Amino acid sequence: MFLTKIDKHTIVNLLFLFLPISFVSGNLIININILLLIIITYTFYFSKIINVDFNIYDKLIVLFYLIVLFSGVYNSYFFCFPEKSIYAKEILAKSFFFVRFVLLYFVIKYLVNNDILKLKYFFIISALSSLFVAFDVLLQFITGQDVFGYESFHRRNPGPFGDEAISGSFLQRFSLFIFFLIPIYFKKLNNQNSLFVTFLVFLLIFCATLFSGNKFPFVMFILSLVILMLLLVRSKKLIIFSFIICSIIFTIFNKYSFEVKNNTSSFFNGISQVGIYTSSIFENFENGSEIVIPNTWIKEIHNGILAFNTKKIFGGGLKSYKISCPKVSKQTCNQHPHNYHIEILVSSGVVGYLVLLIIFLKIFYDIFIKNYYGYNRDKQLLLILFFTLLFIESFPLKTAGSFFSTANATYFFIIMSITISLGIRKN
Repeated sequence: MFLTKIDKHTIVNLLFLFLPISFVSGNLIININILLLIIITYTFYFSKIINVDFNIYDKLIVLFYLIVLFSGVYNSYFFCFPEKSIYAKEILAKSFFFVRFVLLYFVIKYLVNNDILKLKYFFIISALSSLFVAFDVLLQFITGQDVFGYESFHRRNPGPFGDEAISGSFLQRFSLFIFFLIPIYFKKLNNQNSLFVTFLVFLLIFCATLFSGNKFPFVMFILSLVILMLLLVRSKKLIIFSFIICSIIFTIFNKYSFEVKNNTSSFFNGISQVGIYTSSIFENFENGSEIVIPNTWIKEIHNGILAFNTKKIFGGGLKSYKISCPKVSKQTCNQHPHNYHIEILVSSGVVGYLVLLIIFLKIFYDIFIKNYYGYNRDKQLLLILFFTLLFIESFPLKTAGSFFSTANATYFFIIMSITISLGIRKN
């Protein structure tokens, strides 16, 4: 029995809509989800996808993958295998299989450009998922357990993520869709009552992200709100009122909650110690004294820079940090440097990093300098939202998991693909 055009669109949309839920479910489900989305989309629309002309974005993304692949193959065969490294096969395999994210980019781009994806429902699912996670984190913060019986640990409340403390990161990534639902898709509900409900939801997300114990995601959530409010909110009174309420909530919990207080002091202590590290670097240049590594965050940055210096042009390949770091650092080495920018430099070198930087700068130029006033209001709202998400995801000082991990790469390529696709489409 042949599927109709509507049936095909429905299947593809269901797979796409499941993505926010798969992020709650874990890497295995994310991998299954994106593989099904890629395979089914190419099965349904293969002839149309391959006949689409490549634009400059497409060429740059393919170029980035080829750099990653070249770096992985070259380093595996000329360095890792001869040295009998236990990571040689992993670097080679990861480099080849990174192609799934490139294919995902082209899938999303085709579906958005041809009005197959229903972003409205993606916003709804993202909003509902975020509300569920927020309530679950709040419950865990108050009672010590979430709805699944997971307990909080080490000043963190991961909610439905169990022993993975990533609830704050999830809320930072997906909760912003809540605040754009009414302005873009439910304009008839845009009144004083909806504004009040939206503000209550905002406070819920704010508190849940704070209680999650994920320090940088909370800061990134605040930064994204500041950017969006400055760009979109015309009422200065609303901005000031929101700032006062959030400050009061933060001050109260920072004073009376042991977990929040310790997370806050830990964060600011880490930031203040950057000065110690930079001063010791200057002293090292002047008189060769030992570089001071005051905390784990700075240690990962320092190790990453040392690893990058070993292979600057094309990098050492995906996951090569585990090989290069122990060779050059006196400190203990993690699986990755916990910073996207440094990890990309370590893995694909200056060449790969510059390709991604060019993509990012071109997106900004095309959307906000070249074409912004040619978009209608809904398109402007969508582009501001997605570019803000892309900017926050790429923020240079943010600590994060591996850029090339399943969850992070999936999210990055989805957001980037939607941003590019919306930017190059007519209203």
